[in-house]
Amino acid sequence: MKSVLQFVVLLLLLCSGCHARPISFEPFSGKLSPQKFVPKHSPEEYILEGKNYLERQSYRKALLCFGMVTHHFPKDPLYTEALYLTGVCYFKNGQPDLAEKAFATYMQLPEANYSEELFLMKYSIAKSFTQGKRKRVFLLEGFPKLANADADALRIYDEILTAFPNKDLGAQALYLKGDLLVIKKDFSEAIKTFKKLTLQFAPHSLSPKSFVRLSEIYLMQAQKEPHNVQYLNLAKINEEAIKKQHPNHPLTHVVSSNVRSMCERYASGLYATGRFYEKKKKPHAASIYYTTAIDNYPESSLVAKCHKRLNRIAKHSS
Repeated sequence: MKSVLQFVVLLLLLCSGCHARPISFEPFSGKLSPQKFVPKHSPEEYILEGKNYLERQSYRKALLCFGMVTHHFPKDPLYTEALYLTGVCYFKNGQPDLAEKAFATYMQLPEANYSEELFLMKYSIAKSFTQGKRKRVFLLEGFPKLANADADALRIYDEILTAFPNKDLGAQALYLKGDLLVIKKDFSEAIKTFKKLTLQFAPHSLSPKSFVRLSEIYLMQAQKEPHNVQYLNLAKINEEAIKKQHPNHPLTHVVSSNVRSMCERYASGLYATGRFYEKKKKPHAASIYYTTAIDNYPESSLVAKCHKRLNRIAKHSS
């Protein structure tokens, strides 16, 4: 516990130290000074030079140029562009968390352009977070990447869907959001998300895949609650929906297969309960479970075994 407190104190000291002695950089002469730097060039020149560095993939130098504008010229018309290009630099330099920080600030400005290019980058950022990419503590350079970024990914997916409610990018964002919710085991929200995709993007190629994901969620829930048949009922409704919406799609067979797996699981539970009562010398109770399995799941592989047990009970009862 003591070492943890020491680490936190050290981080706070580092943060306060960074704010106390801001380092500025003159990209044209290469000067590095701990003193507050007075720019020698106009915002236009910094933007132009920064773009040249960006084109040559010299991201650090480009960031420093754009940083001169965002730090020293916050009221200049080029401030908005400099902030956007800062995000682009971080994005292309493989620092999605810092890129998202810059883009989030940029999007709050009234002059921000909600372009498809911007949201494509944000989509890639959210996707990297979904795949496990972590973000920096305090979102400052030099700090370790320890923080989970799932919440950021979910927020970005919602932003993309709001910006592109009827476009391919919106469908992709919605699908990955559902996937992330499944990973987080937030099944109720995942179900809402995939259902929304099947309705809002019915003709999209991700629609049948969403029906499959729904069937997989119901199957997972049935495995956790083997006696709760509501999941099977929901799975059957989902099966009917994909057959109606995508009657000839090959993934309908996958959905049907998951429904059969659920039927098999529920039948197995009834059979196991019947065997339990048989061993407890309660043949009447056992017969109820065997009969229920036969009536409710006639295509199950357990039907033959249930008939066999019923015949055995009838023989011993006579």
